[in-house]
Formats: sequence, structure tokens, C-alpha cells
Amino acid sequence: ICLVETNVPWHKSDVLYDVSKQNQTTCQGLPTKIVAASCCNENKTLGNYLPGGVLTVVTDNMTTKIKNVHSDPLGRWTKVNFFAVKGTVAVYTIYRPNKATIKTAGADTVWMQQHRALVKENDVSDPRTQLIKDLIADIQASNKDGNTEFILAGDFNEDPRDNEDDGINTLMISCGLENVFDHLHNSLPSTRNNTRSIDHVLVSQGIKH
Repeated sequence: ICLVETNVPWHKSDVLYDVSKQNQTTCQGLPTKIVAASCCNENKTLGNYLPGGVLTVVTDNMTTKIKNVHSDPLGRWTKVNFFAVKGTVAVYTIYRPNKATIKTAGADTVWMQQHRALVKENDVSDPRTQLIKDLIADIQASNKDGNTEFILAGDFNEDPRDNEDDGINTLMISCGLENVFDHLHNSLPSTRNNTRSIDHVLVSQGIKH
């Protein structure tokens, strides 16, 4: 189960513990493993509320197939690597911030959280663009042996038809990914009631076939 924009400060251990216990109840005693990410740079949160964040829930016998997990410290994605018949299947849950600038982003927005975290590392890149670049680097580093397949589920806050520079199309081309909805239905579903499509599931060629 891949959940995006959860708006929870997962890096606070008490929050993660409470949700872990709740998941055990919800899943009716089945084994569960949760992996979550929020911007660890944000120490001051509004109670248990923090814009952004992602959560991945693995249940039942899939928990025995987990190889390892990773939570991005900026809260941009989680990654769960599963043992497969041949190699590994990596499942990412991703939330990418909306377009913004220093002047337009609110103090607690996801864009501003990630901007502050990047500045601490002497990086003044646009967080929205940097997510794509870092995600490409992570995927390519994970597949050096060529034995890893990928499933990316996320809110990218971008319609691929916009052809944004360093956007989702760059990600798909660089990593050999394809949009599941486009592949199966030859169309992109709209988000809510408008015609834009910003939520996507991208897969590598081995998964597609």
C-alpha cells in the first residue's frame, strides 16, 4: 500500500509507533511492516501535522520477502526492496512538491521544508527539480548489476503532457520507465475533476511484461 502526502511527521518516533500498532489492528493480525518518510530537518511541527510525507505498508507473506528498506531524509520517498525470483524488485512511494519559489512558498510547505534542508547542505537547487535528479541517481545506483526492476507510485504534481524540464518525462527516459495507465489504457486518468493527471504509477520494462 503506497500512501502519499500523508501530512504526518513520521520522523517523530511516537507517531510511527502509534501507526504501527494501528496497522496491526487494521490488518487483523496479519504481519505488517511500515516504512515512512518525512523531512527530518523539521523539528518544530504543528502537533502531529507536517505537510508532505509518504508511507508504505507491506502486509501478510510479502513481509517475508523484504530485502531492505530506505526512507529519504527529506521525506520525498520510501523504498522497499523485495527478493524476487531473479534479482530484486524496488517499490518507491513518492511525493513531489508543487511548483514554488522562495517568494511564493509558504513557511511550512513541502517545497520550503526541502529548500531549508538542501540549503543546510549548501545546495540551493529547486527542491522540485532536485527530487527528480536524486531519484534518477538512486534508481541508477540501485540497478548497477541490471537485476533490479522498479515500481514507482507517487504524486508527482506534474502532467507528463506539460513536458516540464527535468520533470517526470526525464525520469522515465533516464530510467527506462513507462506509465502503467498510459500503457494499459492509452490515456492518463485525470486527478479529481480537472483534466490534469498528476498521480502516476511508473514501472520498468520487466514489470510491464
